[in-house]
Amino acid sequence: MLGIIYLFLMSLKFFLKDNHLTPDPNDYRAETVKGKTNDLEDIIDMMMHRPVGVSRVEVTGVMEELFVAMEFLLLRGESIETSLFKLSPKVKGVFESEDAPFDPARHKVKLRLLPGNKLGKIAKEIPVEKIAPIVNVPVPTALMDMASQQKNQTLTAGKPARLQGNKLKFDAADPLQGVFLINSSTDEESRADFILDNEPKTVTFVVPEGLAAGNYQLELRSNLGTKELKVGSLSAILTIT
Repeated sequence: MLGIIYLFLMSLKFFLKDNHLTPDPNDYRAETVKGKTNDLEDIIDMMMHRPVGVSRVEVTGVMEELFVAMEFLLLRGESIETSLFKLSPKVKGVFESEDAPFDPARHKVKLRLLPGNKLGKIAKEIPVEKIAPIVNVPVPTALMDMASQQKNQTLTAGKPARLQGNKLKFDAADPLQGVFLINSSTDEESRADFILDNEPKTVTFVVPEGLAAGNYQLELRSNLGTKELKVGSLSAILTIT
């Protein structure tokens, strides 16, 4: 077991999504939520929380020498086996005959990494937590009408408004993406073409001129870097008087 100092860490989170890899239309597969990626400095920080009896400078020096030694051994064509991992170089590629030489254009040396005994045991001890599916769509949460200073209530034609939320950034050059206001009575759509601020959590835009009085639904449309257009709707109904 790991020392208690390490057990304050959070669980490995995952959610379920449709499994398109099997013929069964009713099964699901786990999608793991990527946690923090730790570099060498983070690892040394964790080591310094334990009474290791050496300074940070000494630990850093030992780690750097460890990496140099492993690189040297691999460059000699040798393998490395520790309780954490097994690392070995392998020649990959197809040789046309028994006498064919190694050709860098057709053959490669790749490193094969396998878990060691200790790492295999750690994998069984990682706590997991199932969470609700993460929806990959824009999530507008609040709109401030700059002219009236009212939140989630009114819009003022020709004046700026600030939309807040998550995953709001869009490609303003694409006419299918952006902030759209939909008249609740006529379903007529109006796109905000004057964008002042276009960020993942904030979009500031000018409400189009000439919009008829009435209630409007706001939609933020973005492909979020994919080929499919995603639509997120503000829950509040906005009024232009």
